Amino acid sequence: LGLVGFGFLPACGPEPAPAPLAGGELRGRTEARLAAGHAELRKSIGHYGLVSEVSPEELRAFMTQIFPRRDGPDIVMSGFGGIELHGGGVLEIVASLWRPEGRRAQLSDRYPFVTAKNPVPLQDIYDSLQRQIFLPVPGVDAEAIAGQLPDVPMLARTRMRHRANGPPETSELDAFSALILLLRYEADLDRSWTNRLGQRLSTRTLLDAAWDHYLLPRNAEQEFGDHSHLHLVEILLAYNQRLPPGERRDPNALKRRLLEIELVRRDTGEAEPSEVLGHTAESLGLLLAEPAVDWSPAEKAQVRAWLTELETVQLAEIDEVPLQHLAHLRRGLFLIEAHADRLQ
Repeated sequence: LGLVGFGFLPACGPEPAPAPLAGGELRGRTEARLAAGHAELRKSIGHYGLVSEVSPEELRAFMTQIFPRRDGPDIVMSGFGGIELHGGGVLEIVASLWRPEGRRAQLSDRYPFVTAKNPVPLQDIYDSLQRQIFLPVPGVDAEAIAGQLPDVPMLARTRMRHRANGPPETSELDAFSALILLLRYEADLDRSWTNRLGQRLSTRTLLDAAWDHYLLPRNAEQEFGDHSHLHLVEILLAYNQRLPPGERRDPNALKRRLLEIELVRRDTGEAEPSEVLGHTAESLGLLLAEPAVDWSPAEKAQVRAWLTELETVQLAEIDEVPLQHLAHLRRGLFLIEAHADRLQ
């Protein structure tokens, strides 16, 4: 005889189905905005590539606006609006979207910039980028670093000298594209080089510093002064996958930081809230896609509540949100939906 019928054990019905995951309605509105702004988004080819396949013709059309300029052994990319927006951004676009002979671009390839007399070796651009990337030293001007490395975790930046029609200028830019390129092309994470400031660096040195820096507490103004912060989860997860299994770090530390800081933040300083939110959704989706990240019931509930607020409050109106921000949001929402079972 079964014990349940005699009252010895409580009868257990099926578990109630969880409420539908929020975000689907927001994704639909985002898709509609991006479809309507298709031609406009194409002007920002890196963001365009997040939502649409980039044809060779579209890439060529965009690259006609890029001017490789040499400064001694170095190359700096500029366009009609001045120096490239992110350090290494043009090379990252070429590396990601160009398909010479139908394959992924290698550093041995030469890109035929129409604004250059001869095709430019990607290796030359990459080598320049390695000389331009550096680790800031708190309290020390870049010109006075003279090979010194910081004694606290710092986020890498790029420092480029360039000339247009006047005297040489120096610009300091974020380095998230440079870090992505290092992870793509450096077979040996410990191979070292010397930058223009005399620092001895390696991919491991730069990425270990970025990991430790990401986990430090900072306010929004400090954080979003460097665009790399919006991409660090993606970069650090990719770095962790490059490490030998016995050397990998616990990616749950990245998850905890996202839940404790990003998902409760309401002050984004001078950064556009929609830009921060779009990248946060993207980072969340990437963490959900990482099998080594665990999710407790409380964490799942927090994520579900954040998605509801994102859809109904924070991004309830997206008509004026820049399309570039929506491109990151769309990618994030797709990743979250693809791994929604991890939030059940």
